[in-house]
Amino acid sequence: MSEKELLELYFDECKTHYAFNLMVRSYSEKLYWQIRRMVLDHDDANDVMQNTFIKAWKGLGKDSLLQKILMASPFSLDSNVNSLPYLKNLHLRFYTEPDSMWWQKNRQTKYENTNAARIIALTEQLQQNDWSKLELVQSKSKGYRSNGKRHPHSWSIVDVNGLMNWMNE
Repeated sequence: MSEKELLELYFDECKTHYAFNLMVRSYSEKLYWQIRRMVLDHDDANDVMQNTFIKAWKGLGKDSLLQKILMASPFSLDSNVNSLPYLKNLHLRFYTEPDSMWWQKNRQTKYENTNAARIIALTEQLQQNDWSKLELVQSKSKGYRSNGKRHPHSWSIVDVNGLMNWMNE
C-alpha cells in the first residue's frame, strides 16, 4: 500500500487506527534493525522503536508518513537528543563524504537532503549536548563503488586501518 493510500485511510476517522497499524507493520522491521545496529540490547531497541512510533502517532498530519517517522526517529536531526540515553555511553564514529555537486548532478538532490548533511548536523547536535565519545570522519573523493563508478555513499570512504585502530582502542 502506498503512503498516499495510508494517509487517505488515516484521515478517514473510521479507519485511523487501522491505518496506523498498517504503518507500524510496514515500517517496524526496517526501523527495528536500524535501531538495533546502534542499540545492541533487544529490549532497549524495542523501547526506542515504540517511542518512535508514539512520536509518529502524535505528529501525524498531511505530510508523508515516512517523513513523520524520520522526524520522530531517535537518530534523526529532529529528535530530542536527551531521549537517547541508550547511545550516550557508546563510542560512535560516523563516516560521510559530503559531495553536494555529485548529489545535485546525479540525483538532483539538494545537499541538505543527503545523509552527509544529516550526519554532520546530528554530530554537531550531539556534541552540543556533551556527547564526548563521538567522532565524525569526512572523506573527500574516496567514494567509489566496486564497479569503479563514483558514488560518495560507498564503503570505500572508510579508511579500514583507521577504523580498525579506532575499534581496538
